Amino acid sequence: MKRILTFLLSFVCLFACVLSAGCKKGLNADQKDKALIIEYHKAGYGELWIQNAAAEYEKLTGTEVVLTPRSGTQGLTDMAVSLKSGVAETDLFFTANPSFDDVYRGRVIANGKEYDTWFADLTDLYESEIEGEGVTVKDKMFDDFEQYYKMPNDGKYYDGKYYFFPWVTGMNGFVVNMNVWKTCLGERAFPRTTDELLEICAEVKGKTAPLIYSESDEYFSSFLPLFMNQYEGNERMDKFYQGYGPNQEDRYDTNMVRYDGFKQALIFFEKLITTEGYTHTDSSSLTFMQMQGQFLGDKALLNINGDWLEREMIANYPNASIQMMKTPVLSAVADKCSFSKAENRDQILRDAIDYIDGTTSNKPADCTDVDIAYITEARKMSLVTGNSNIALIPSYSNQIEEAKNFLRYLASDAGMLIFRNSTNGCELPFDYTTPVENNDMTEFRKSINDALDGSAKRFVNNKDKIFASGGINVYLFNNSYGRFVKAFTSTTAKKTAEQYFNAEVSAVNDRLNAAKRQAGIL
Repeated sequence: MKRILTFLLSFVCLFACVLSAGCKKGLNADQKDKALIIEYHKAGYGELWIQNAAAEYEKLTGTEVVLTPRSGTQGLTDMAVSLKSGVAETDLFFTANPSFDDVYRGRVIANGKEYDTWFADLTDLYESEIEGEGVTVKDKMFDDFEQYYKMPNDGKYYDGKYYFFPWVTGMNGFVVNMNVWKTCLGERAFPRTTDELLEICAEVKGKTAPLIYSESDEYFSSFLPLFMNQYEGNERMDKFYQGYGPNQEDRYDTNMVRYDGFKQALIFFEKLITTEGYTHTDSSSLTFMQMQGQFLGDKALLNINGDWLEREMIANYPNASIQMMKTPVLSAVADKCSFSKAENRDQILRDAIDYIDGTTSNKPADCTDVDIAYITEARKMSLVTGNSNIALIPSYSNQIEEAKNFLRYLASDAGMLIFRNSTNGCELPFDYTTPVENNDMTEFRKSINDALDGSAKRFVNNKDKIFASGGINVYLFNNSYGRFVKAFTSTTAKKTAEQYFNAEVSAVNDRLNAAKRQAGIL
């Protein structure tokens, strides 16, 4: 009876969502056939950008655009249910997290017709030229993003196709409260290495909280893969994201996550989070919005956050002054350099970063060219999050071409400028065909652009079947987001970084065969 009741309740919820999607627009049948109906997730980047883009698109094309906002986790769920009802009238969703798993699963039925997947094939959109710019959407898109959305060649219907479209670059990093920084540290430069960051935390902890976070919605888990990436390098990290172990040859085996870079990143976070006096005492109880308010209210020096912070919060904190620092290089990177045994190895690493940044023209005598190349790659990485903010078109929409036209317009210089001007300077993941100036850019946005300039835009890649379909979480492998923060701070079940690392490796090994079966790999 419980199963029957659960099924009936699920059906009622689905029907209600579908009914809402169809009736809320207030359009007659003829209008629905002609209008472009868009649902979008209203989050940190707000909704002004989509409102302005839709209004301009209506002027240019004469097509009516109907917008429906969705908020919070429930809003994302509602959109997913609406899409998979198979009868939704929405033509274009701006949502989160590409569902590669749904692509791998294949055939679906919508409105009595069979489709390859729930999502319309966007390959012709990617390969089309943007009017007046002489460049294709694919070539204009940042390379890392374009490759992420291109499906692998597995001998399946989806080989080399695209189903998802990004609508923001996004960036995560250490945000600095400059009011607190100047009070405590004067004109001191931002830290170059994680050891130097810890030294700064030790220096200011008697004056203010060096770091603040919200345990219920922490960003350490999201940021850890970048430090792992610094240590391993881009080529090795890309292989990790394909399920290869540290030897880069064995795939989906029991050593799959036993990477030294993962352990070294955990060791750094253990020091940052658990050292007494480094974190704000209320971090375990503050909601995310409360935490942001405390940070912008000058109650802490540092906070890991995203480029949406200013747009989301600055109206309530007009006197706040914030900047995004370039991510410090994990000090353990020195392990893999020729000067690994030197007593002053972190100073050598800092000097190498000064040379790479152009702060000095003197290459450290202790560094080989191989060292410099390795450290340069580590230094020139930025963690971007836009890969998880995607647009998609239902395969059963009757306005597929119109929806593609709207996305093509967003990728144009004109569309990009609308996004920029509506989000306090945030950017879509495309290069401008004609470079434009933004003299009204805030100090926060300038600092983000400085950090992004010339950097490899790295993000957490969950496209491989072992992660997308196997149920292994690419952020933290045993599928417990935020667990290491609680493990490091627990008073009853505290774990060291080494213990946590071993527990994570064991958790993956215990689930590996089941995950491979679930993903269709075995």
